[in-house]
Amino acid sequence: MDTRTPLRPVEFEFADVELRSLPFPEGSSPTGRVKLGTCFLPVDDLPDELKEWMGVNPRRPQLSAKGRLKGPVAKRMVETLTDDPSRFVLKNMGIYLLVDGFDQQKEEGGRSTVRVRLSDPALHGIVNGGHTFHAIMEAREQIGDGDSLNAHVRVHLMQGVHPDDIVELAEGLNRSAQVNDASLAELTDRFDLVKRHLDGKTGADKIIYKSGDVGTVSVEQVLGLLSLFDVNRFSDRNTHPNTVFGHPKGVLDFFLADTKPAEKCEPGEVPARSFERIAPRSHEILVLSERIKQRKEMKSHFGSLKVGESKTSKYTGAGNERFRNQKCTFAPGHFHVKFMQGWLYPMLAAFRANVDREAWKEGQLEWLMDPLELLDAAADEMAKIISQVHKENNGKPAEVGRKEGAYRSCYHAVAFKLAQDGHPIV
Repeated sequence: MDTRTPLRPVEFEFADVELRSLPFPEGSSPTGRVKLGTCFLPVDDLPDELKEWMGVNPRRPQLSAKGRLKGPVAKRMVETLTDDPSRFVLKNMGIYLLVDGFDQQKEEGGRSTVRVRLSDPALHGIVNGGHTFHAIMEAREQIGDGDSLNAHVRVHLMQGVHPDDIVELAEGLNRSAQVNDASLAELTDRFDLVKRHLDGKTGADKIIYKSGDVGTVSVEQVLGLLSLFDVNRFSDRNTHPNTVFGHPKGVLDFFLADTKPAEKCEPGEVPARSFERIAPRSHEILVLSERIKQRKEMKSHFGSLKVGESKTSKYTGAGNERFRNQKCTFAPGHFHVKFMQGWLYPMLAAFRANVDREAWKEGQLEWLMDPLELLDAAADEMAKIISQVHKENNGKPAEVGRKEGAYRSCYHAVAFKLAQDGHPIV
């Protein structure tokens, strides 16, 4: 027997919205009354109560015992919301909401106040975009009360959908997500290249490889960090992996091509096999990425930099007390600042200068100098470089991660330290 309290009809109001509304083509529904409204909402304005209105979605999000989303795709959404919020609306298809009705009160400048009504949980609610909704809720929880994510989400309001059409509608809208899960499942065997070198190492059990896995780091994020050391693609101080940042699909596509089995290659197709060289150093690279974040220089240079926007003070620093003492995943110890991926990528990529090119030609990734000793020598200079680039780019960490100049300057800083140790600059 279902003892849950029945949902009562609810009404939500969204102010200062630009809504576009149009009817479905004639004959597309038995009711002839289907209407679609589309708008962009600040993610902070999404009502928490919508989590109770997901009964119309046959593909409900998989959550861990702690209520966290499972799977690498969902994890990537949360990362985008916290690290690159302004681009979330471009990377996400949004939320489809079946409603009892919606209306708008138009205001000056084409803006409106939109009222949305839900009355029957069997007919109304989130029919597609449940993962998006939960990712937004999770990201909001991470930044804390009173702070804004500065992100928008596309919301599609569908009024008048016939009950008999809801299942087919949900299946059609969810099909792309199902295909994506299937594609990731096909990659599982390829991921074994990385998994076997991480097996038994600290943090290995925190990596999310496929939908349903519980963890804190997506496999796409791991591959992104490893690809920064690809000397085949980024061979010297004149070519830099700034194109890797924020493009997980591109990283996956390259990984797929690079690890393609010989029997599946076309005539004349010869994969570079970069990841075969990099994979044995996977854990060492992941530890290095966290050691960079832990450095005292990072706290002094980045602690006061803005990484969020408070609704009261309009300012949240990376060194805010709620970001301190967060446990590392791969390295011992804790973080002392919220260190954004856009800051990390140029610094970590600079250690590509430390790759022995002769060993690489022989199929191995070997270091010219102990990476942690090199970090001791170059950390302060890199921190100065990236904090300055951050300020020059309107305080947007994601823009830093896309700037070739940030990578070039950090690479030169590391290469100079290597030259002082007697190694030639490449």
